[in-house]
Amino acid sequence: HNSHQIGLDADILFWQHPMAKKRMLTLAEREQIEPISILSDDFRMINYNRWDPIHAEMLRLAASYSNVDRIFVNPRIKRKLCEKYSGQQWLRKIRPWWGHDGHFHIRLSCPDDSPLCESQKPLPLGDGCDEDLAMWFIKGAKQKGKSTPKKVRKLPTQCLYLLSE
Repeated sequence: HNSHQIGLDADILFWQHPMAKKRMLTLAEREQIEPISILSDDFRMINYNRWDPIHAEMLRLAASYSNVDRIFVNPRIKRKLCEKYSGQQWLRKIRPWWGHDGHFHIRLSCPDDSPLCESQKPLPLGDGCDEDLAMWFIKGAKQKGKSTPKKVRKLPTQCLYLLSE
């Protein structure tokens, strides 16, 4: 993703490659892994043959870090979490976004010592299991696939300097 170019974003697969349980995957192997969706083939519901409670625990653990600003997951995954964990504060950081059904996207907060870093808008109060989530399921809301392209951001001059050395 373009957003990963600023160093504040990371994707974590819900599914672990079987070889990764035995040894560290090479860079080439990691680059070739395609995320496997934990939704049904029609993307309408959770596939319980792929969903495991460890997925919720991974998200809860990631959201518990203070330097994690937000985590993007498919709206159906957020709804699943809301069914079980409604009212828990960590859910506030879990944000719905289509296309995040095989991985979750972590956005870190701007470091205190990075004055050029632009923080995201503050998250709304609450756990995000209310009308904010319901909006993603209104008929006509964009379902799976890529989000609308955003304006390409240029790297700060300081980054270009580092890349040129």
